[in-house]
Amino acid sequence: MGHVFRRSSGRAWRLRRRSMELWPRWAESLSTPSDPLTVQTPLLQLAASEREADLQRQLAQQRSALGLDFLEPGALHRDHADWPVSRHGGLLSRRDGRIDPLALLKALRQELATWNVTLTPTRATRLERHQGAWRVWLDEGDGPVTADHVVVCSGLASQELLLPLGHGRPMEPVLGQVLHLQLTTPEALHSQWPAVLVSHGVNLVRLGQDQLWLGATLEPGETPLDPAALAMRALEGACVDRGVRFQEGVEVLALLTDNDQLSGVRTRDSEGTESVLACAKAVLCSGAWSSQLLPALPVFPVKGQMLSLQTPRGALRRVIFGPGTYLVPRQEGLVVVGATSEPEAGFSEGLTPQGQRTLKQGMADLLPDSVNWPPMERWWGFRPCTPDEGPLLGSSPMAGLWLACGHHRNGVLLAAISAELLAKTVLGTAPTQLETDLLNAFSWQRFQGISAAM
Repeated sequence: MGHVFRRSSGRAWRLRRRSMELWPRWAESLSTPSDPLTVQTPLLQLAASEREADLQRQLAQQRSALGLDFLEPGALHRDHADWPVSRHGGLLSRRDGRIDPLALLKALRQELATWNVTLTPTRATRLERHQGAWRVWLDEGDGPVTADHVVVCSGLASQELLLPLGHGRPMEPVLGQVLHLQLTTPEALHSQWPAVLVSHGVNLVRLGQDQLWLGATLEPGETPLDPAALAMRALEGACVDRGVRFQEGVEVLALLTDNDQLSGVRTRDSEGTESVLACAKAVLCSGAWSSQLLPALPVFPVKGQMLSLQTPRGALRRVIFGPGTYLVPRQEGLVVVGATSEPEAGFSEGLTPQGQRTLKQGMADLLPDSVNWPPMERWWGFRPCTPDEGPLLGSSPMAGLWLACGHHRNGVLLAAISAELLAKTVLGTAPTQLETDLLNAFSWQRFQGISAAM
């Protein structure tokens, strides 16, 4: 069930606790021994700060009889070595559980059928009290349905029925999104992992030996997150746990050296104030702009234009690649079309008629029906390219500066191996023979003498 421990009133805690106590018996009455609805699973909630860790320690001391334990960072790393490690520890609930909501809905429908209860998809549009009884108007029907008792459990739509009667108060939606992941390497699910991990607003729920649910609770009014944004939120949280400090809206103007050794970077914030950030090590991952900081690097921009289309339901269910063009189905019936390749454009911004014609012709060649789908958005970007279209990884011409740039079209694909190689080289960890071969193959030295201005 993924109970998350947050600060709340005593009444709210008692309500949740009592419901959790009732769940096993209730679920048992709805399920079969061979197909149980609930599974007891441990839940680990990582503390995002030392203040939150103190609150979790207090909660564990007060309610240890309920199966709550606080794991200090050392114990957390020892027991769950393959998880992103929190520097502040985490709260472990050993008696928690999870449930398959689709299986629950199916079981409830079957149980209600035995009580002659009929469920219909009809929407209630109006509710009023008349001569001691309730009258309910339905979306489909000739007149109101009369009943002695009515239970309003229509979620956000409840206010449409209750507010005209002077009951309740306006409610705001809180958007949420869940992603189902099928792992290609089942061994990645370590046997010591807790079944549910909660960290930085992102929940990871283990379903089996090779499946995860990735979910996030969003703030009221926040726009829905796509899977990439959910993954980025979890990644940023893991980085913060390791002492990484993010600075947004800061431009790096120059690399500073002392006797050919990196000594810092000169930056400028959004208000135009310049400052110097001292450092002995840095990773240059500035994409197509990398050579502006280190001109010796042969990294140059290749402009690409893209667009998205709104398709009929189920019109495209798989990625289609063709010469110079591809179509990628996304959520809500959107299809992304990309991408032009314009090395001669440099850093010139904006869409061009020629680029859009190229995309439209590519769509017509791959999937003729797509030219009739309405366009939604159009945008452009700059790929960081090298003469052989391979990345620059590892050391650089400047001592203390490491490279992770020039990935061209494959930035997301090569992110994992790039991070692995850079982490080892920067930290001085001995690489394997394969990693040594990769670092040598994609060293900047293969381009010695080649100008970035080519």
